[in-house]
Amino acid sequence: MKKRGIAVGVLGLPLALVLFAFLAPQELAARQIVDSKIKIGEFYPYARAGAIIAQNYGPYDDPKTTGPVVLNDGTRRYPNYPKNGEGEAILGNIKSIKTRNHYVEIMVSQDADLFKPGGNRRLFIIQKDTQVDFNQEKNGKTGFILISGSIMEDKDFKTAVKLDDVMNFYAAVYDVSGEKISKYVEDMRSKYKTSDDLAEAVIKDFTTKSAALGSLFGLAPIWLIPGEFAFNMAQNLDKARMAYTLKCVYGEKYKYSHDAWDDLKYDLYVLFADDDVQVTLRNIASQTGGDSKTEKAVTVSSEVLSKASVLRKIGGTKVFQSTVMKAMPAKVTSKLTAKGVAKRVPIISALVNGGIDAKEASNFGKQAKAYYRQ
Repeated sequence: MKKRGIAVGVLGLPLALVLFAFLAPQELAARQIVDSKIKIGEFYPYARAGAIIAQNYGPYDDPKTTGPVVLNDGTRRYPNYPKNGEGEAILGNIKSIKTRNHYVEIMVSQDADLFKPGGNRRLFIIQKDTQVDFNQEKNGKTGFILISGSIMEDKDFKTAVKLDDVMNFYAAVYDVSGEKISKYVEDMRSKYKTSDDLAEAVIKDFTTKSAALGSLFGLAPIWLIPGEFAFNMAQNLDKARMAYTLKCVYGEKYKYSHDAWDDLKYDLYVLFADDDVQVTLRNIASQTGGDSKTEKAVTVSSEVLSKASVLRKIGGTKVFQSTVMKAMPAKVTSKLTAKGVAKRVPIISALVNGGIDAKEASNFGKQAKAYYRQ
């Protein structure tokens, strides 16, 4: 993988999408909160920490006396909330988080490596009557120390992060093969009257495992995928490759960017659900909640929908992506795992005797074609 390597935290889940999709709509009691197993006095290293969200304030709380954020000069305050809604990063100006009757949630990630390609991102819930000191140093690393109280962890967040790592792995088709795929499509375009005709030819090539197509594809390092999601890896790789090929058929021009990689990833969240794409797109449109100008719920008629038409209705890519993260992860998780099976299958074996069969390729291609049509 070339430009989006592990060292810069490649498999990142955008903070705002995770926090709003998995935290904002839910109270703590509705989430899977488990013991973080961090003990008093323990040093926990991190590369980045932030997205402070505080809960359970009372009407008489004063930020100067009960604010959980303690600065280096000893003053206290509530967390700052930037306009982008992503919460406050824990930088060098923050000494501690001290809670009384509050809960404070922080997202922490460590440096990515071979065993933690996603950076081991975790969402901690600092409990009531707890002190955590930040910007501590040990053995050349920065971290926090639990001074008193306790820290819990959101298990749902951890699952979501693992899933997003997986979806980045499949979207790496864009990185390792995107330029070749794009060129292949443009070379083939002149042989067909319409984009629909070319799309049908692409789907047929995948159903027959065309040698010409097969020569285009590389593979991201398989250690980037968490083991429990290795089920049907070869088939899912073929689906990701077909999706990007059809995306090129309907107008995508390869030009490397992180945004383009992310865009394919969110496409795969939709397409990997293996549901009727019309039903899925209507569900996404209906869950946007409202239009920024009218505050009325977004509705769709009986028209045939595509990604492009939904984007026009709901107001753009960011709204689409955040809604996908609310609507799709549970469905996709069930498709990418096989409980009791995947954990017993070595990842490398998921690539042996694999690949998508003709019927599955045809069905997936039909849905992807409908999704990408303009």
